[in-house]
Amino acid sequence: MMRSATSFAVVAFAQAQDRPVKVAHHLHSAAQVITASRLHIPTLVILRNPEDVALSRVTSHPPITLRQALREYLEFYFHIIPFRKSFVLGSFDSVVSDLGRIIARINEKFGTRFVEFCHTEENSNRCLDLVAQFERAQRRAPENTLARPNAERSRLKDCLRAKYRSPELADIRTQAENVYEVLRSSTRD
Repeated sequence: MMRSATSFAVVAFAQAQDRPVKVAHHLHSAAQVITASRLHIPTLVILRNPEDVALSRVTSHPPITLRQALREYLEFYFHIIPFRKSFVLGSFDSVVSDLGRIIARINEKFGTRFVEFCHTEENSNRCLDLVAQFERAQRRAPENTLARPNAERSRLKDCLRAKYRSPELADIRTQAENVYEVLRSSTRD
């Protein structure tokens, strides 16, 4: 939903484990994070800056507007701020470059023994391929909407950047950026 490498993280995490591990929900759902927090369930929340999330969301799901994407961002991240000490917060960049280190932080925080993902190019590509296969099977997704880097979407994002930074979105953009900064300041990434 939020274009924050969540699908990649779920697949990579599952691929690394030596036993099946249940994942409660891998979309951005504040209710799931809050419930996990209250039940002391190991939880990873991936944090990506609002501009990148909004641009990625709009270019991969064209009916969504930038304002809607920012509203979704706020709906999720704002509501989990009070619970931020009860989950591991990993930056988007860390998830896509060193998920093993984040899994190590989860193990440290929750006393778990999850196997760390070995972040090689081969392992990463295998996970991206599995995510793409799943997305195609679920919605017959066109190639330019798959959750992986894409030249066409990059071009579209560049075209939308000025609109994202426009005065008409200043109110909600500022709110999203403030929430991002509050959470970013509480991560060890």
